[in-house]
Amino acid sequence: MANDTTGVGRHLRMLREQAGLTQTEAALRAGLTREAVCAIDNGRHDPRMSTIRRYCDAIGARVYIGLGGDG
Repeated sequence: MANDTTGVGRHLRMLREQAGLTQTEAALRAGLTREAVCAIDNGRHDPRMSTIRRYCDAIGARVYIGLGGDG
């Protein structure tokens, strides 16, 4: 079982809820199972970038990747 150390799942859940979508609705739009969305939302699954992109597309969110250090 993976551990959501980055908070990606929590953030996606927040965005999904702001979009007014249930896990089932997001899953149908993203081509995922409701169980997969639930696992992502709760940080029990470390999804691939392609899955994150599908999830974001389904909830009307964008994917931004910030790389860099403190300096």
